Amino acid sequence: MDKFLYQKGYLILALLFISLMCVSCSSVSSYNVNIKYEPTKAVSRPDSDLSKVVFTVAEFNDSRKIDNRYIIGRVVDTKDRKIPVITIQQEPSTSIAHALRDALYKANLTVTGDIPKWDLQEKGIKKEWGRIVIGGNIQQLEVVVKEGLTTKAYEAKANIKLMVGDVKKAQIFYIPTYESANTWTDISVSDEKIQKILNSVITTIIDRVVSDKELWGKISEIVKKDP
Repeated sequence: MDKFLYQKGYLILALLFISLMCVSCSSVSSYNVNIKYEPTKAVSRPDSDLSKVVFTVAEFNDSRKIDNRYIIGRVVDTKDRKIPVITIQQEPSTSIAHALRDALYKANLTVTGDIPKWDLQEKGIKKEWGRIVIGGNIQQLEVVVKEGLTTKAYEAKANIKLMVGDVKKAQIFYIPTYESANTWTDISVSDEKIQKILNSVITTIIDRVVSDKELWGKISEIVKKDP
């Protein structure tokens, strides 16, 4: 009898815990995150000698088909309600540009402090942007969390197309695309956990940019032909 009561009490506590989790989740109107570059290792300088080259990182163009650019995902609760994930400081177009600029700076490259707007057209390149300008399109940026009774499934995806321009000639000479995805499961949902998986895919993309030998090789060729 004691064993039966113990098991029954444990079951009641478990159901109570699940109920409280559901109630707390249903009261959340949005999840709020910040986009930033979070490297897990030291950022290494590109192999090419670009110590005298001045780079400008332009604000990205957000080409996602969405009206509110601050929304970057959703949490789907157990009743199939969709709770938005929102960036609280800047739009992704600005945040990712800041993240890329910070990574280039940490790689010991010379980067201008300004992040200008650029329409990604060659005629829009301005002479005051140093020697090389880097902008691009955010083609995909999304984090989705699906809630189950006991576990929460996290998934984040990002796809960014760079536009790399020769400022002297006002020409776009390289258009690479980088993408990343990450998944994990947890027992709870929080702003911090959503932010962590989101920034993991953004950091992966930026690390790939910094380590892309083809990208830096093409930039080096442009600069050597016309310093």
